[in-house]
Amino acid sequence: MIRGEEVVGLFESYEKALEAGYHQSDLAPFLMKKVERVETIYRFSRPI
Repeated sequence: MIRGEEVVGLFESYEKALEAGYHQSDLAPFLMKKVERVETIYRFSRPI
């Protein structure tokens, strides 16, 4: 979980991360990112 520019914690499941995010951040925004050995890259574009 990332809050601002700080990595706040690593969690074993999405549910545990979400629970910790709501508990630690109150109403402040936070980011949860799944860490994988090989990351899938998605590219989005739109016509000019």
